[in-house]
Amino acid sequence: MGNHLSLPSSNVGAVISVPDPETGGLLLVGTQRTPGQGIPMRRRGPDFNLLPSYQGVVIEPLSDLVQLRATGKGFDLTSTADGGVLVSATPDSTRQEAMEKSSHMSRIFDFPNQPNDGLLRRLQAAVASSASAPPQSKAEPRRKVAESMLALGLASEAQGVLGLAASGDARSSENAQQAGLAAVAALLTGHPDDAGGLDDPRLSNSDETEFWRAVRAAKRREGDPSAAQTFAGLVPLLMDYPQPLRDRLLPLVVETLALGGQPEAAERLTKHFNDNPDLDLARGLLKQARVSDDAQALAIFDRLSSSTDRLVRLRAAQRAAEMRLASGKAGAKETAATLAKLLLAWRGDDREYDLRLRVAQLQSDSAQPRASLKLLHETADLWPDRRVAIRELLTAVLTRALGPEQQATLSPFDLVTLAEENAAHMPTGDASLELAEHLADRLMVLDLPKRAAPLLERLAKAAPPGVAKAVFGGRLAGLRQQLGDPAGALEALNTSVADSLPASLLESRTMTFAEAVASQGDMVSADRALIALDTDAGDHLRAKLKESAKDWPGAMQAWKAVMARSVPAAGILSEAQAQIVVRVASAAAQGGDNQTLAALRQSHANRLPAGPSADLFMLLTGQPVSGPADLGVVSRDVALAKAVPSNLRLSAPPAKRASLP
Repeated sequence: MGNHLSLPSSNVGAVISVPDPETGGLLLVGTQRTPGQGIPMRRRGPDFNLLPSYQGVVIEPLSDLVQLRATGKGFDLTSTADGGVLVSATPDSTRQEAMEKSSHMSRIFDFPNQPNDGLLRRLQAAVASSASAPPQSKAEPRRKVAESMLALGLASEAQGVLGLAASGDARSSENAQQAGLAAVAALLTGHPDDAGGLDDPRLSNSDETEFWRAVRAAKRREGDPSAAQTFAGLVPLLMDYPQPLRDRLLPLVVETLALGGQPEAAERLTKHFNDNPDLDLARGLLKQARVSDDAQALAIFDRLSSSTDRLVRLRAAQRAAEMRLASGKAGAKETAATLAKLLLAWRGDDREYDLRLRVAQLQSDSAQPRASLKLLHETADLWPDRRVAIRELLTAVLTRALGPEQQATLSPFDLVTLAEENAAHMPTGDASLELAEHLADRLMVLDLPKRAAPLLERLAKAAPPGVAKAVFGGRLAGLRQQLGDPAGALEALNTSVADSLPASLLESRTMTFAEAVASQGDMVSADRALIALDTDAGDHLRAKLKESAKDWPGAMQAWKAVMARSVPAAGILSEAQAQIVVRVASAAAQGGDNQTLAALRQSHANRLPAGPSADLFMLLTGQPVSGPADLGVVSRDVALAKAVPSNLRLSAPPAKRASLP
């Protein structure tokens, strides 16, 4: 080193003296005949400053003893002073350590860490070179122009130049460097989905490619852990970028480090750029990560909620609202209202989409299902490509609103309106059965069958094929049958047929069908359906339908089937079991089946508990009157008949069979 410094260079030109526009002094400039070589960073010596340059050598002499001369191999800088060191080995930069590390990292782009004026001169030279290039050779110079623009943070302008290069030379679209630059420009303009050029395999195995891929991941997902890990290892590369480009990337990198599990690296960068206000949000995120600093983090977010930067304002306000919710300072309803106002501040991208879903969730949590469902419907209209995912959310909100958790908060009118507006979003599968039955029950509780029938009809039509449709169709059929419209009941059943129904639903629909066809006089179809159903409830209905049709032998057989299912062969019977036995006896008496009556009297007379059922049983199964000697039995039976409560008297109590002379 000593008092001599050699600066190797090619195509050396003359050494000239030019006035320094800032100080008025003279600058020694070693020129070059072709571009491409310069000094990347400032260095300082006792007698001079070696200034950063895009091309050639620029010396600011601090002493008349400093000389710069051109040689065949470059430039020689000498001093005639005795002793001392001509040039310091340490550049005048606090980022020296990062720059030394970055020198070992592989690059694919030329983003030199030069002052802004040097970057501008570089851009001017690239523009001039592009302008003077032949039309068929402009692609490469235009890429240099775009690269220079990106170094200055002029991403939109770089996109325009790259588009011009692609349109002017079809071969340029196959250039990996151009694809990479286009991807960088897309990332800097906020369009990560257009940065597919970074996936070109020709750009792999480069630290710089990995860095920009991490930028893409961080823009797609806030606080992406993999991006944070990549950033932590490539901070020196960022530090060696020119200031305009570094300033564009620094907030994203630090915030990703803070949210992605790399707080130490984030802390170092925020301290290094302590006077950079663009990192205030990252500082708030770091404090939020420490439980003890919640108050300070909230204060930062509240202050940034009035920022002139729309995105910073949105993110800070959202963070503040969520912190108040988590700490209990605000409820779900209040937080939903706060975040809903922020929807007016940001439009059109995934950030708005995520915010909409969050507001809808909070509205559902605070028992505001109609507002939540309305917001989700609007979101589905704005993002038609995400209708499937939004439909799942609609179904979840509707299920919750109509379920036990929130049913008490809905008035009957709200229930009817909510179900009517969202019938198409009823759940499917097993989950639909309980919810659909609950909703149908609530509608019937309104005790307004004429109001419930149209709603059930709309629900049955709107519900997708499956269990829910079958539930609504079955309930509609039952309601129409209740209103005396068996034809309408059968229509409702036919239009809501579904396969593999749960046993309980299949039973209720079959019983409604049997009642409807029996009302139309088709007892054969009713009987066949109930026999095939083969359930206790089906046998009960079959017996009652037989009674209504005065088919006493058939009624007796049906009640015997019920008795076979429900009445044990021995032991004292319960009141419910006793009434089944009485129904068998009643049907037998109505049909004049004395043999069955005698058998019942013999097998069950002592099994019925004392009470009205036992008295009626004795009345029905008593011995027939055959002469004056049986008048005492008649008197007893009359007394029993008078004692039978009205609710136990069966249809047309049988007259005593008499054969008086």
